[in-house]
Amino acid sequence: MFLMAGTRVKRVALFAVIVALCFSVLGCSSGPKGSRAPQLIEYNEAEIAARDAAKSARYRLHPGDVFNIDFKYMLNKDKLQFLRILPDGTVTCAGVGEVVAAGLTVSEFDSTLTELYAKDFRDAELSVILKEFASSKVYVFGEVQNPGHYELETLQEGLLQSLAMAGGFDTHADRSEVALIRLTEEGYIYYSVDLSHIEEASSISPLALRIRPNDIIYVPRSKIGDMSYKIRYLLEPVVSIQNLFWDIYAISNIDKVDRIIR
Repeated sequence: MFLMAGTRVKRVALFAVIVALCFSVLGCSSGPKGSRAPQLIEYNEAEIAARDAAKSARYRLHPGDVFNIDFKYMLNKDKLQFLRILPDGTVTCAGVGEVVAAGLTVSEFDSTLTELYAKDFRDAELSVILKEFASSKVYVFGEVQNPGHYELETLQEGLLQSLAMAGGFDTHADRSEVALIRLTEEGYIYYSVDLSHIEEASSISPLALRIRPNDIIYVPRSKIGDMSYKIRYLLEPVVSIQNLFWDIYAISNIDKVDRIIR
């Protein structure tokens, strides 16, 4: 009951921030409406190299990932279903205890478990089956109350919900030029979204309000100017573009490594 009540309180608090955010947006009447057409910022040579290197990425386990361990000869495998990696990167497996999993590829983790079980079991042939990914992330920073990365419970959550999770706008935020930045094969797609008022629903592109895993939301203090400069000199200290490439491409390659059978 306590956990359920705590969850309800969090949801009510998040809803209150969303409502306050919407009212602050509706209450402002200056600035251009809607969103400009998305702009493509092509990658430079270093970014192209990082993108190409990431295309062979193998998924590395994260806290929150869920997996099964399927033994070929052992009968107690029902105890090793739907194991979730803890926030500290470890998971407790029956028979071997606490094992570090986060940061390993599925094949590396498989090898680690096989070695551990082989100490006590003669036929430690097993397979690691990844069942669920950890929640996807969205990055929110700039002039918001609590900048950082946030977990997306569903892909239905959008730009306003992400800003609400970050506590809403700071007092110095320029709401007329909120940036939504997305990595694509060709380059950065940059949406400039005017959230100074949204009384006309048709004034804002639905695509600009929709978000995807690993999107970056940046709320400026003043006019953005050259976004290519902002991306390369302001985003990098906060978000590793190279790591984002690896996450994006590793998930797209997960079918190659989701089941390892020795």
